[in-house]
Amino acid sequence: MKKLLIAIALVVVTGIVVACLWFFPILKVGNVVISQRDQTSEADIAAITDGLQGQNILRVDTTAVASALSALPWVAEARVAKKFPDTIDVSLVEHRAVLVAEREDGDHLIDANGKVFVVAHRLDYTVPITNTKGDNQETFQAAAGIIASIAESERGKITEIKAVTPYSFDIIAGDKTIVWGAAENNGEKARAFSVALQRSESTIDITGAPTISVQE
Repeated sequence: MKKLLIAIALVVVTGIVVACLWFFPILKVGNVVISQRDQTSEADIAAITDGLQGQNILRVDTTAVASALSALPWVAEARVAKKFPDTIDVSLVEHRAVLVAEREDGDHLIDANGKVFVVAHRLDYTVPITNTKGDNQETFQAAAGIIASIAESERGKITEIKAVTPYSFDIIAGDKTIVWGAAENNGEKARAFSVALQRSESTIDITGAPTISVQE
């Protein structure tokens, strides 16, 4: 009986402690730590997280905070966790711009999935995609897959990727046109692309890679 009474007392005391921590701001948020932020503005993040300061950390809805952060244009995913006694830890995964399409309202930045995720100034490493009338995600995704297959050291030589049709592409590298064709057999074509960059001809067809056809 004595052990039972002790157990009941412990449960009651624990319940009281938990209730106090829940209903009274004993454990307050004192720090919000942001990691892996690159393109997302500090002001946009602060507009969401500044209100957390001083809140009861137990009552912070981390799912709601993560959802609000994920709605920011550059944020692909946000993870929010509590680190007791007083810290909210925020980790961001940002979109990686692969392509850029010039439009009347500005530069449309496009990720590896072909999604236009923000209208902003182009970044140095993005490849312009041309000859597209609208933002066709399938076309953009195919073009992004082509760019991803090319060695990073060679992507900087690409002036643009041109959509000859929604599913067939030419790559312009300076004064050289490399006919890629459809976004298939990209591994072989990427190797042929490396060879094509070294050749002197102005037009090189690698649609049949590993076979290369040239035009003067």
